[in-house]
Amino acid sequence: MATLTADKARSFTPGGEGAYNTLTVAASQKLYQGEAVSPDAGGDIQTLNAGDSFEGFVDGQVDNTTGGDGDKSVLLLQKGILHNTPVTGVTGVGDVGSTVYMSDGGTFTLTEGSNSDIGKVIRYLSGTSVDIEFCAGSRRSL
Repeated sequence: MATLTADKARSFTPGGEGAYNTLTVAASQKLYQGEAVSPDAGGDIQTLNAGDSFEGFVDGQVDNTTGGDGDKSVLLLQKGILHNTPVTGVTGVGDVGSTVYMSDGGTFTLTEGSNSDIGKVIRYLSGTSVDIEFCAGSRRSL
């Protein structure tokens, strides 16, 4: 998969109180439902780029393609469980506990490289499909 160009239905279980947050959107961005995002240099939300800090998944499309930084806001799910997700590199139950990375707004992998860490495999399902417990970088405890 690659960066999303349409809304993507994903199955989530929110991670309790404070799982959702509303943040401002970067200029010239169109963010799709289910897309992974990160902050730009000014702190506004954009599509996730490899190596950026993961900030959550979009919970409702926002089109700011003709707007400036902060003209629109987006609701993000910042912590929880993402269910039944194909992850490149998963081979079986031995991958439970492995760190999951993303290379863009829609691609999941077990390869660290220059990718962004988003969470851990908590349940192997079949093939390359797993459940992932995720948490935004700004919500992680020290």
